[in-house]
Amino acid sequence: MRTQKKRCIVENLILEAQPGICPICGEPLSVIRHRERFTETFQGVLFVLSKDRGCTNKECECYHVYHRPTEEDRLALKGREFGLDIVIFIGENYIQNNMSVPKIHKELTGRHGISVSEKTVGNLLKVYLAMCYCADAESDELSEKLKKQGRVILSADGVQFGKTSPVLYVIRDVISGEIFYSQRMALRGKDDFVPVLQKVKKQIEELGIEVEGIITDKEKGLVPAIREVFPDTPYQWCQYHCLEKLDAPLEDDLKKLSDAVSQTVRDVKELRKKLLRQQERIRRNPGKGYPDIEEVELALELCEAALTAAGCSGKAPLDPAVLKRCDRLLEIRKALRKMLRKPGGPWKELRKLYNILKYPDSVKRLADRLLSCISIIRKIARILNMESDSDTVRQALESFLKEQQKKQQSGRRGRKSFMKIFVDHVVAVTERYSGGLFHCYDIPNLPAHNNKLEREFGSIKRGQRKVTGRKSTSGGVIESAGEFFVKARSLSNSIPDLAERIRNVSCESYRAAMQKLLELLKPAGSAVFSAHRKNISAILPAAG
Repeated sequence: MRTQKKRCIVENLILEAQPGICPICGEPLSVIRHRERFTETFQGVLFVLSKDRGCTNKECECYHVYHRPTEEDRLALKGREFGLDIVIFIGENYIQNNMSVPKIHKELTGRHGISVSEKTVGNLLKVYLAMCYCADAESDELSEKLKKQGRVILSADGVQFGKTSPVLYVIRDVISGEIFYSQRMALRGKDDFVPVLQKVKKQIEELGIEVEGIITDKEKGLVPAIREVFPDTPYQWCQYHCLEKLDAPLEDDLKKLSDAVSQTVRDVKELRKKLLRQQERIRRNPGKGYPDIEEVELALELCEAALTAAGCSGKAPLDPAVLKRCDRLLEIRKALRKMLRKPGGPWKELRKLYNILKYPDSVKRLADRLLSCISIIRKIARILNMESDSDTVRQALESFLKEQQKKQQSGRRGRKSFMKIFVDHVVAVTERYSGGLFHCYDIPNLPAHNNKLEREFGSIKRGQRKVTGRKSTSGGVIESAGEFFVKARSLSNSIPDLAERIRNVSCESYRAAMQKLLELLKPAGSAVFSAHRKNISAILPAAG
């Protein structure tokens, strides 16, 4: 049997609905109901007595339609035991401070003395997400902000929180950072994107403003859908995604070079183990024919330097990590060569490390070839980063590619060289992207890439990993109801008085949003079963 909480009432609160007149019959509204409830807040437990008003005319359509005190809805939601101050505390710490539900529960029970279970904290988090969803829908501030802005530039991209989960697509305004639409989509064809884009277009047209530009990656289903819904709007394709496509022919070579560097690292680690054992033997038995302790310690320091160099990071296509690692290991080898030339040898331990860091000629040629290809991609990136008009950038890119093609044609004839294959691939990719690469130079605030939205997705994933303590971001509220989570995060970053706006959300809007949230949180299996329940009798054979 459930035990009743020990309540320490700190205040009795009497709330009364505002006087008024019935909109149907014109009779004054009278107090017709008294309600009692306990509400737990940070100030303590409140005993709230609410006086509801209503029409007393039995012949009126509004007879006994209750009007609740507005102060009660700002204090706590209908049917909820905990006040909105606790709900807001839970939501802000989860979304802004990346605190997990167990940590929030510990903070509430330990520091603030709130008697609440961990499961209830998770339920109140869902309440906060639904309230944020309503706070944005009921606010006219966004509409006024966009009307004053006079134009919008749309950015669209998707994020997947689990390998098998649907992709959450977000459409936002680049200038204001406000989210227009977000929805999970299992199917991502043209016919699936068109209704979503039409909703966004209708919303923008109702505000009386224009879409001056659109930025997305070159997704197969998204491109024709945008062409259909926004046929006359400049459509920019993400330049960073274009650069990522350029290094496709280099994948095998990068893999080979990575294997060579990994083998070198394994050999260095093995040498370090031997040197550590040798260092210990020298210290225990000095002067017994072992190498000089100073040489062993120097070799150990260089091994550590090599392992540190082999752990440096980078990001393709402009700065592949494997090329940086190879280059830094070669720098350590050059420093070793200078040491080995100094008198006082024979430096046996240093020579062992020197031989380990000596790559075969085939690996050196592979690294040089990769560096030549990466330098072409870097030059294209510098051209696209020019601060000029679209025609100038387009001409500079075309002239550079023609120059590279001439260099390869002037080489020896016969079998195609790797560089010629690579340059042909670069030319083909840039030609495919050329129709949407250059709008950003002529339209103010239209970005050249979609990295800002992708960084936001990355920040959400990092926060979720911190909250859950897992490498994967699948599961939980963020995967099932990602649109609610993204909306709440966006509002928390852009609206300073979000807590006050949440307190003004109507009960009807909250209930509708909560119902939608709970539908999204249902297991996928139950949703499928519900959708096909009517067809089960047709599929299964009749009994008897």
